[in-house]
Amino acid sequence: MRKTSLSRRRLIAGLALTALMSGCTSPPSRRFLLAPRGAATAPSFAGRVAIAGVGVAKYLDQPAIVRHHSGYELAVAEFEVWGEGMADMVGRVLAEDLTARLPGGTVFVGDGAATVPADASLELYIDRFDADPDGTVVLNARWTIRRGGGAPRLGSERITARPASPSTPDLVAAMSDALAALADRLAAQLA
Repeated sequence: MRKTSLSRRRLIAGLALTALMSGCTSPPSRRFLLAPRGAATAPSFAGRVAIAGVGVAKYLDQPAIVRHHSGYELAVAEFEVWGEGMADMVGRVLAEDLTARLPGGTVFVGDGAATVPADASLELYIDRFDADPDGTVVLNARWTIRRGGGAPRLGSERITARPASPSTPDLVAAMSDALAALADRLAAQLA
């Protein structure tokens, strides 16, 4: 009888532990993508533009969505992640944004297998693309535009956008708006 009582206790303890462990599951991750935005005005341009490279700061080059928590601390959303790598996503969406802004031209990401000679090439480096502690999205980008054998044109942009709310979908929408504003400025340089 004593042996049966011990077995029951072990069984009950095992079931309790299993029930406790099943309640400790992680929430499912949510995946997000930047989205292209339409253009209000379109400058005249009939050439081909290759986005020859997009670089991002290493702290952005991770699956998790990053926000500035304070002056020296980052907040990383463990369960809110990007649907693709930041550099690839920025290149793809920027190509779509520029295509909308340069309707007579062709814009493509230049590292694909089926690239064609371009009339202009664009290189972009993003050293900041996240939200401040107050929620404002900050996009800091440096760019180089090259045409043929001419001297490269260099520039930098600082763009801010305010999300409609602190939610992650609104943050991503504001980031998409900031990238579209960058496309507006780059299209003016390319046209």
